Amino acid sequence: MYITAIFYPDIYMAITAQTKENAASLLEAKHKEIIKFYPLIKDEISKAQFSADKAEVSFTSGAVINILANAQSSKGQRRHRVNISRL
Repeated sequence: MYITAIFYPDIYMAITAQTKENAASLLEAKHKEIIKFYPLIKDEISKAQFSADKAEVSFTSGAVINILANAQSSKGQRRHRVNISRL
């Protein structure tokens, strides 16, 4: 998803899990792992915000990766791509 965000400007993507808390912790863990092993990607990220139930990574290309819950409350949300986690 990070590579897609870098090469496709203004794309809007999401990671989804059973709850927002699960999705937020998953995105935060993967973000830390990516930055650790590929430190140059930090130059492509304009902002990364994480909390217990919210997570969003914004890129200099205008792309955004955030989270959704696999719940009725997320019905109707629009994204260009979604990554579904089944934890």
